[in-house]
Amino acid sequence: MQIDEKKKIEDDYLIGGPLFKPWKVCPNCNQTYKGTLLVDLADEYVSFTKRTAPYETPIEGVPDTTFPCEPIRYVDALYYKLNVYATKRGGDLNEEIGILKDLRNIATEIMSLIDIIKNHQDQVFGSPGSKNYQMKLFAVLNIEMWTLLQIGTCYEKEVSLRLIDKEIGLKMALGHYEKSQEVAQLFPGEGVEHNKNNIARVKCKLGGDMKGLVA
Repeated sequence: MQIDEKKKIEDDYLIGGPLFKPWKVCPNCNQTYKGTLLVDLADEYVSFTKRTAPYETPIEGVPDTTFPCEPIRYVDALYYKLNVYATKRGGDLNEEIGILKDLRNIATEIMSLIDIIKNHQDQVFGSPGSKNYQMKLFAVLNIEMWTLLQIGTCYEKEVSLRLIDKEIGLKMALGHYEKSQEVAQLFPGEGVEHNKNNIARVKCKLGGDMKGLVA
């Protein structure tokens, strides 16, 4: 299948693409950025994506302001930001609470946008059955899986910090891990094992084989 130059540039900027690498790894010393610099670059990467990935064909029935740029590129950029923010560590309880709030806000935006994308697949992904369609669908499902997992992790963290009732928090975590596992079953990858471990751990904390909840 022929991929035009514009499409190639879009793919190269997705997480893992060759044009994305300098945002994560120093081109001079080949070391991964850390700390505040990594966080600042993640924020700038989202802004860069907005500037360089215009969405030329808005989704019918969706306000133009919903996606500031090409949907897949934007969700991908937010997903990278989520991953980076998940590495942050607070010096005290207030900072930890602030980090959890940021993670929840980013994850909520990602899940909201993914719902819109999945409800308008033909417009966003192109012709059903095409290679391009399958590649974009896989990218979105992968982001959905890991974002649900991150939300579950946030609930577990809130329980450990005693910010939420233990049983409620663990059930919410379990529900998101189970939902993530449902998505993970749609394609091969390491997400399945991650979720199995998370589900087993939370069920153990709950003291039995209990069904989780998803808000």
